[in-house]
Amino acid sequence: MGLMMSAALSGASCTPEDRHVVVLLATFNGELYLDALLTSIFSQTHTKFTVVARDDGSSDSTLDILQEYAARFESRLVLLTAAQAPATGRYRRGSIANYAALLAYLVSAEGQANFENSDVVFADQDDIWKVEKLSVMLIALVAEETDAQPVLIYSDLEIVDSSAEQLSGSFYHYQNTSPNRISINYLLPQNCVVGCASMMNWPLITLATPLPESVCMHDHWIALVASSMGRAKHISERLVLYRQHDGNDVGAKRWGLGYILAKLSHYFTGVDDRESLAAYILQSQALLARYDRVLAPKQRDIVKNFSRIRQGNMFYRRWVMIKYRIYRAGLVRSLVLFMEL
Repeated sequence: MGLMMSAALSGASCTPEDRHVVVLLATFNGELYLDALLTSIFSQTHTKFTVVARDDGSSDSTLDILQEYAARFESRLVLLTAAQAPATGRYRRGSIANYAALLAYLVSAEGQANFENSDVVFADQDDIWKVEKLSVMLIALVAEETDAQPVLIYSDLEIVDSSAEQLSGSFYHYQNTSPNRISINYLLPQNCVVGCASMMNWPLITLATPLPESVCMHDHWIALVASSMGRAKHISERLVLYRQHDGNDVGAKRWGLGYILAKLSHYFTGVDDRESLAAYILQSQALLARYDRVLAPKQRDIVKNFSRIRQGNMFYRRWVMIKYRIYRAGLVRSLVLFMEL
């Protein structure tokens, strides 16, 4: 692998065309759609990239597909072994553990020897990339970089069904959320960044890795780190066809009356999102524990108060939310959040 990445060592001062990108691909029983994803990746107009893949014990033909592409494209697709990228900690399996292991590999001695200073993107096994995805994101990333500042670029997506037929031209419109709610107070109780439509520079990867065991999702954690200690920039282009199907690990939730009634019904029947809120609080505690000394005072104050919010009474909890403007996208989501406290 050592020769493969002389381009990766070129550093952050390169033009977009010269930058090397690492595509982190986590797979599990993805045979239905994996070929379409890989075809779209290897059709990119920007060709200086390496796919680094890790499988989580698939029982279908996923590994065969990966090995076929690795043979066809030689060093441009690297399939990691369990020894190279072990899953450790609380999340030993699943997509979070898979991406955590891939990120940990990148900053390991072997990973840095091969890929240091590369930019990094995530790939979901069931999506399709538009051919200009890497090129467009690299242009935006280079424009945002200042010295060694951590930078996150994220785009919109199109929602498609299992046959790749369009359901919505915009992920954010489909969910009735805003891509611009990227400040730390908005990100603490919800995420507006989709991992497969984001790009990170090397300073952000090294700052955010390893993922803590209490992370909600890999993309949410990286968005929090970028927002609080670097730069996070949304671009309006829709660069990924985000496939909605029964096997989605998370999936997009379509906004509408049914969604609103379901949220309210969940609250009043006791089947609400309190566990999700508890997870966000745990994640904020991990953020504070790791970065307490480097967070700006205002950021630290917001994170600290949110991380301790359940230690106070009902009035204190709501006061914290109002004082620091810790809201979710839209009135309904914010009201449900207030009720969950």
